[in-house]
Amino acid sequence: MWSNAQKEKKFVIFSDSMSSLQSINGFNLDSDLVQKFLKDYTILAKNGKNIVLCWIPSHLGILGNEIALMQLQSQHSLYLSLR
Repeated sequence: MWSNAQKEKKFVIFSDSMSSLQSINGFNLDSDLVQKFLKDYTILAKNGKNIVLCWIPSHLGILGNEIALMQLQSQHSLYLSLR
Protein backbone atom coordinates (compact mmCIF):
# COMPACT_ATOMS: atom_id res chain seq x y z
CA MET A 1 0.00 0.00 0.00
CA TRP A 2 2.84 2.44 0.75
CA SER A 3 4.16 2.17 -2.83
CA ASN A 4 0.82 3.53 -4.07
CA ALA A 5 1.03 6.40 -1.58
CA GLN A 6 4.43 7.39 -2.99
CA LYS A 7 2.77 8.15 -6.34
CA GLU A 8 0.00 10.24 -4.80
CA LYS A 9 0.44 14.01 -4.60
CA LYS A 10 -2.42 15.10 -2.33
CA PHE A 11 -3.05 14.01 1.25
CA VAL A 12 -5.41 15.07 4.01
CA ILE A 13 -4.54 14.31 7.62
CA PHE A 14 -7.58 14.41 9.89
CA SER A 15 -7.08 14.99 13.60
CA ASP A 16 -9.41 15.55 16.52
CA SER A 17 -6.61 17.20 18.50
CA MET A 18 -7.15 20.94 18.11
CA SER A 19 -4.19 21.69 20.38
CA SER A 20 -1.84 19.63 18.19
CA LEU A 21 -2.98 21.39 15.05
CA GLN A 22 -2.62 24.77 16.75
CA SER A 23 0.92 23.86 17.83
CA ILE A 24 1.81 22.92 14.27
CA ASN A 25 0.13 26.01 12.85
CA GLY A 26 1.93 28.23 15.36
CA PHE A 27 5.28 26.54 14.71
CA ASN A 28 5.60 25.65 18.39
CA LEU A 29 9.28 24.73 18.25
CA ASP A 30 9.33 23.89 21.97
CA SER A 31 7.74 20.56 21.05
CA ASP A 32 10.05 17.88 19.63
CA LEU A 33 7.06 16.25 17.96
CA VAL A 34 6.05 19.49 16.22
CA GLN A 35 9.65 20.01 15.08
CA LYS A 36 9.75 16.50 13.61
CA PHE A 37 6.40 16.96 11.91
CA LEU A 38 7.44 20.29 10.37
CA LYS A 39 10.72 18.79 9.16
CA ASP A 40 8.96 15.83 7.55
CA TYR A 41 6.22 18.07 6.17
CA THR A 42 8.83 20.33 4.56
CA ILE A 43 10.61 17.38 2.94
CA LEU A 44 7.35 16.01 1.58
CA ALA A 45 6.27 19.44 0.30
CA LYS A 46 9.63 19.91 -1.46
CA ASN A 47 8.99 16.55 -3.14
CA GLY A 48 5.70 17.76 -4.58
CA LYS A 49 3.33 16.46 -1.92
CA ASN A 50 0.36 18.62 -0.94
CA ILE A 51 -0.64 17.90 2.66
CA VAL A 52 -3.68 19.49 4.28
CA LEU A 53 -4.33 19.25 8.00
CA CYS A 54 -8.00 19.14 8.96
CA TRP A 55 -9.57 19.29 12.40
CA ILE A 56 -12.58 17.09 13.06
CA PRO A 57 -14.62 16.91 16.27
CA SER A 58 -13.96 13.96 18.52
CA HIS A 59 -15.97 10.87 17.70
CA LEU A 60 -16.27 9.63 21.27
CA GLY A 61 -19.77 9.02 22.46
CA ILE A 62 -21.33 9.19 19.02
CA LEU A 63 -22.46 5.66 18.17
CA GLY A 64 -22.37 6.01 14.37
CA ASN A 65 -18.86 7.47 14.46
CA GLU A 66 -17.59 4.76 16.81
CA ILE A 67 -18.96 2.05 14.49
CA ALA A 68 -17.35 3.74 11.48
CA LEU A 69 -14.04 3.97 13.33
CA MET A 70 -14.14 0.27 14.21
CA GLN A 71 -14.85 -0.61 10.57
CA LEU A 72 -12.03 1.61 9.36
CA GLN A 73 -9.57 0.10 11.81
CA SER A 74 -10.57 -3.42 10.81
CA GLN A 75 -10.03 -2.67 7.12
CA HIS A 76 -6.65 -0.98 7.59
CA SER A 77 -7.65 1.19 4.66
CA LEU A 78 -4.98 3.91 4.68
CA TYR A 79 -1.92 4.73 6.68
CA LEU A 80 0.36 7.70 6.26
CA SER A 81 3.56 7.17 8.17
CA LEU A 82 5.85 10.14 8.65
CA ARG A 83 9.19 8.87 9.82
